Amino acid sequence: GGMTPYGGGGRAHGGYVRVRDPGKGFFVAGSSIREVNGLYQRTDSLPIQFHELHKYQLVYSNSITKWYMALVDGPLYEEKGYGAYGGASNEWVIIDNEGKDRFGHVGNTIIPGCGDRWGHLDSRYGKPMEPEEEVNILQNGEDIIEERSLLTSDEINEWHAKRRDELPWQMIMISGEDMLRNLQNHANHRDYRAKEATRHYQEDHMIGNGGSEGGDESSSRNSLFQQSPPLHLILRS
Repeated sequence: GGMTPYGGGGRAHGGYVRVRDPGKGFFVAGSSIREVNGLYQRTDSLPIQFHELHKYQLVYSNSITKWYMALVDGPLYEEKGYGAYGGASNEWVIIDNEGKDRFGHVGNTIIPGCGDRWGHLDSRYGKPMEPEEEVNILQNGEDIIEERSLLTSDEINEWHAKRRDELPWQMIMISGEDMLRNLQNHANHRDYRAKEATRHYQEDHMIGNGGSEGGDESSSRNSLFQQSPPLHLILRS
C-alpha cells in the first residue's frame, strides 16, 4: 500500500522528561528477532493499512525491515478488550511489517527504555503468555485418547529465556540530523553486505562450488543485522 500522513507528530503528553523534543531517530539492537534491530527514523507517513491500528503521536520507521516503533494513544478497553501497556494513557509499541503489535512499553515518555521494560503483546491476538503443554490427540479404534506432555522446569525456563532474548536490549536515541544520516548510511551499507552475502551463497550452491552446509546464509545475515553502530557514532550521540 501507499504511504500517507497519519495525522500524528504531536508531542507526548502526561509526563515530564529531560529531553524537550522527540528524537530524530532511534538505534535498536540486541533482539534475537533480527527485524526488530536497526535504525528507526521519525516519519510523518505510514502505510494506509496501518492507519486504523492506532491514534499515533510519534512514529519511527525502519526503512530496511519495514517495522515501526510508535508512541500511540492507549486503546479503549471497552473497544479492544485490553488497555495500554503499563496502564498509562498512551503506550509505545513496536509494530511488525504485517501491522501486528509485537512489543509494548509504558507511555508518558518520548524516550522508551530497553530490555525488560518492554513486553510481548501476544495476548492481544489470543496467543498464550505462558508456555503451553503439548497435547497429542490419538485415535484408537472408536476411542479418542488425549495425551498431555508436561513441561519440565528446564523447558519452561528455556521458553522464558527465549522470550527475553526477543526484547530490544539496546535503545539509543539519535537527536541530530548529521548523526541520523551517518547511521542510515551505515545501515544501508550493512544491508547491502547482507544481501551480497545471500547472493554469493545462492550462486555458490547453484553452480556447485561447494558452499558450506548448514545455514550459512541465515547466520551471515543475522550477524550483519546484529552489529552495533560504529563506536565513534555512539560516543557522539
